[in-house]
Amino acid sequence: MSRQLDDLMQAMAADPARVGPKLDALGAALTPVLADEARDAYQRALKGQQLNAAFLGTMLASILYGKLGRWRESLNSHIDWLQLRFMTAQSVEEYASVHETARDAVTKGADIKARDLALQARVLAADSAYFASEAAGAGTKEKATWLAAALEDVLAAFTASPREAAEGGWGEKLLGVLCAAAVDIESSALDRDPKLAGLLKKAAAKAQASVPADYAVQGDAKKTQWIRQTLARLAAKQG
Repeated sequence: MSRQLDDLMQAMAADPARVGPKLDALGAALTPVLADEARDAYQRALKGQQLNAAFLGTMLASILYGKLGRWRESLNSHIDWLQLRFMTAQSVEEYASVHETARDAVTKGADIKARDLALQARVLAADSAYFASEAAGAGTKEKATWLAAALEDVLAAFTASPREAAEGGWGEKLLGVLCAAAVDIESSALDRDPKLAGLLKKAAAKAQASVPADYAVQGDAKKTQWIRQTLARLAAKQG
């Protein structure tokens, strides 16, 4: 690790407010190489399950890329940071914070015409909203509110990127949110909530129009079957 990055990492760990002046003092040392080094530090730390170091690395990478005007790389690192926050969240409030920040990232992705990053942010928003509903607990108004937010994000993702929203690991996460929300709604009194029922119907219809008949989760036959069966059940209900 370079002296400059080590200095920035220590400042970020001690007090994030100290990072700005240090960045201003870098001068010609503020280069893409330094930003890449921060990104690589994040990846090594994550691989070694050193979450605190990973947090610092991806935060700095996002800031450094932003200072350099490399907006795509900055947003990409920001989304990595959001994923770490999601991984460590436990309470409704923590998931709510991730959800709000992820929705802001969707807007940033749209602004720089990075549809793939906007989709990733939308999936994170949906995932965090669903987990907020789980943290809220069954039978609460808060649970219904967060399930609605999750379905809104699912619907928005399939509306903005119909094909991409059903592909790869991000598509798997998005369909997982839809199916889990459907199961929660169907197995409780929430299925009588007009707002939730309407959102579920719309989100399911968008997903069904995008998911191929031979859809499969790579290496997970059980999850493949669950997603296919849930989508088929939702389609049958719509007539």
